[in-house]
Amino acid sequence: MMSAISKSAPYHNNSKLVTNDLCRVAACNRAMILFLLDTGVRVGELVTALKEKLDIKAGSVKVIGRDNKERVVYFSPTTAMALWKYSQSHESNFLFGTELGRKLDRNNVTHALPRLCQCAGVPVYSPHAFRHTFAVNYLRNYPNIYALQQMLGLSSLDVVKRYFVISEQDLQPVHMQSSPVEKWNL
Repeated sequence: MMSAISKSAPYHNNSKLVTNDLCRVAACNRAMILFLLDTGVRVGELVTALKEKLDIKAGSVKVIGRDNKERVVYFSPTTAMALWKYSQSHESNFLFGTELGRKLDRNNVTHALPRLCQCAGVPVYSPHAFRHTFAVNYLRNYPNIYALQQMLGLSSLDVVKRYFVISEQDLQPVHMQSSPVEKWNL
């Protein structure tokens, strides 16, 4: 999908040819994909995130989740650079804003991803697939369900259990990392 970002092209909307600033659209798509994958945010959290809540140096942003609860999500330096670059391309108060200063609509996100998938020749991924991928990889790399619950803004551990899908091939490396016999060099 990342390679398909720069292949954006003009398209027809209501019989009108739409030609966006392709560099800005590519920067938006790159930042959006990295942000979704790196944070596990919901689409609603992505489109309502504000620039003023962004801390590039700390690699964090405050988002408003379900039930109007604010939480901090963290992201990598690669995502920080993409967010910074994209945020310079528009005057909106929203982190993901349009040239006219409005926030992106949820539909902008849910329609952009399938177009990118099609262009890249990969299966179609929904925004929630990015959340799921974030959660599963988070647990593989840092198996702490309580931290994941906080990162995803979930009210119950029951929901976290859905993401706790660790395959058998994941179990062997985890065991090697946690084996008392190996750790104690017996």
